[in-house]
Amino acid sequence: MGNALYKELNSYYDTFGTYFNMRGYKDNRHFFQFDVNEGGLETIIKEVKPKLIISALRGPFESL
Repeated sequence: MGNALYKELNSYYDTFGTYFNMRGYKDNRHFFQFDVNEGGLETIIKEVKPKLIISALRGPFESL
């Protein structure tokens, strides 16, 4: 779902996303590696400074 949102919005907005597995995203400057179990989302938010966040996060939410 997140990738579909990125593809739709990327043409109109400065869009960024996260990924868990590398599957072609490692060298993409608009994607950041993120593992909900390890944290680090605060670092990404400080770097990107988004005006809006759309979350399509899935995973063990008790870790948040």
